[in-house]
Amino acid sequence: MNDKMLDIIGLADEKYLHEAEGKPVMKQTKHRRKFSAKVIAIAAAAAVMTVTAGAVAVAKLSNKESVGEFYDSSAVSKMESRGMLSDKVFENEHFRFNLQSVIKDDYVCSCIIAVEPLDEKAQDYLGRNGFDADVVYADTGEVLPPNVLSSCGWKEYKKGDKAVNIEFDITYRYGNSKVNSSRPLKLKFKPFESDLNGKDEKEIHLLDGIAFDVPEAEKLNDVKLYSDDGKELYLSEVGFTALVPIPYPKTAEEFEKQVKNGEFEWDFEIKFKDGTVKTGRDFNMDAGGIGLMLDNTDVGFRQAFRTMIDIDKVESVKFKNIVFKRK
Repeated sequence: MNDKMLDIIGLADEKYLHEAEGKPVMKQTKHRRKFSAKVIAIAAAAAVMTVTAGAVAVAKLSNKESVGEFYDSSAVSKMESRGMLSDKVFENEHFRFNLQSVIKDDYVCSCIIAVEPLDEKAQDYLGRNGFDADVVYADTGEVLPPNVLSSCGWKEYKKGDKAVNIEFDITYRYGNSKVNSSRPLKLKFKPFESDLNGKDEKEIHLLDGIAFDVPEAEKLNDVKLYSDDGKELYLSEVGFTALVPIPYPKTAEEFEKQVKNGEFEWDFEIKFKDGTVKTGRDFNMDAGGIGLMLDNTDVGFRQAFRTMIDIDKVESVKFKNIVFKRK
């Protein structure tokens, strides 16, 4: 059995976990996986996060390094020049949360956070568990449905690593479930109630008081593209959302059949006006995707990039053998 088949089987396991929880389904892609914060612990990366007399310089260096774990160098440079990087810090006695960047379009707001353990209890926690968070409207305290938040990381945490780099995505639209992006949002962090071994988490207090208001961010440039039969694709500088059906297996037999038929192939093509064509398999284009399913209603697919594209230079996008163009 090859690695791709193992990846797809992993996707199916996640899918059934999500169905049991009533969460949206996260898709498997070539470069990384994006998971619901309810399903898997946050992966980690050893990024150095220190506070010294040169704190300002260190913050600028560290946020570029942390954001560079998720985006290529050209994207990081663009984010820096457009004021999308951040050096805000939120902490308690156990953890220091360093907000590294905030970017958003009409479908998602992405916050990259470097989480630094400040004591041995925090390090032990990261070795066995991950984070959950509530998204709330900051003006009223109303808690939003858990399906609007997903998170991703890259590497397994090892004790002694200085920081954990995490990307939290607040998805504004899931079918009829919509977040009012014009209202102020807050992220309130909390531990998982059980660890990776299924044991009850005893150090449930370690993230007490860790919360922050999501800063205002410049909205990315975007455009709507359409297929010949009127299907819609929303394209921004860092990804697209295609409102097209995505198959989900309801049984193991149906799943196996869909694999054989290639229905789990979600590659895409972007054709630029100069004739250049890039695909999801090209370097720095494919950053993972998420199936927008809610309450067993298939409402489309969102694909992220690891780079920033100039949408004014895009002629068309091809996804699931459907070509989307400007009107």
